[in-house]
Amino acid sequence: MNTPIQLLAISGSLRQSSSNTALMNAIIGLASEHTLFTVYNGLSDLPYFNQDIDMDEGPESVQQLRQQIKQAKGVLICTPEFGNGVPGVLKNALD
Repeated sequence: MNTPIQLLAISGSLRQSSSNTALMNAIIGLASEHTLFTVYNGLSDLPYFNQDIDMDEGPESVQQLRQQIKQAKGVLICTPEFGNGVPGVLKNALD
């Protein structure tokens, strides 16, 4: 296997000292040399999901996330549980 696998890593927490971000970084550190991670840091820049503005390419921050997802072979999400689900900011990104 000569071609590295490109993965996108997303922390579902916006906190600077998030344990989920620390866990994500630990996983990245343990990955083989054939796995390349891109860490997505734009979660807080995404607008609230609104079908009225999600036309064509959408806002620039949305375009950037979509492009990174398209380039990745997979996505690693490390997120806290919040109210029996994922935090609103991550749910918004997934929407």
